[in-house]
Amino acid sequence: MRKEFALFAAIAAVFAFMTFGAQAMPAAPLAGVSKASGHVVQVRGGCGPFRHRGPHGHCRPGP
Repeated sequence: MRKEFALFAAIAAVFAFMTFGAQAMPAAPLAGVSKASGHVVQVRGGCGPFRHRGPHGHCRPGP
């Protein structure tokens, strides 16, 4: 029982401390994609449907 627990704890520790590579999307617009092409959907301040940014930058319900 203790050997199984120790093995499980060792495997969990290995997986917990593993690092994975990640890549972010570039901040520059993609080549060949324009705003009028329909490939880009603009949102209103990132708040979601029927919401907008208030005076302090927080999302508020729409009027």
